[in-house]
Amino acid sequence: MLKKILDKSTCAKCRLCCSFVQSDAWETPVFTKTDFDYNENWFKKYGYNSHTLKFEFKDDAEIKLCPYLNENTGCTLSEADKPFDCKIWPLRLMKKNGRLVIALAPICKGLGEKDITKINELLDSGLYEEIMKHAGEKDIIKEYNDEYILIK
Repeated sequence: MLKKILDKSTCAKCRLCCSFVQSDAWETPVFTKTDFDYNENWFKKYGYNSHTLKFEFKDDAEIKLCPYLNENTGCTLSEADKPFDCKIWPLRLMKKNGRLVIALAPICKGLGEKDITKINELLDSGLYEEIMKHAGEKDIIKEYNDEYILIK
């Protein structure tokens, strides 16, 4: 969804969005698709009708990788099976003071505050409506985090 402004090779080199430490495990993508073939060893029930990756950390220094990440080729999920969280990363649908907002993850090396104009142009060209179609999926909406950059 962000291919117009986020180069795939930048993501392929980084893969930060596919790795987790204990303190950012809340960022683990939410799988809302009901027909997805869940590996019970990798998932736990989350929220209303969703699943998220199940990680057990020894400490906050331990890094866990998404089991769908191939070190050489990137994500092994088809576009249809990829969670919405992953499709719009580093953007996030969040709730701030009771209203839905779109925010930018500050840890993304490919997009940052310098790119807000480009991000807004993409949102205005239809991406905003596409993201808001998922507003009814309560499990994917995270509480706003002040470290995030508020976009809309």
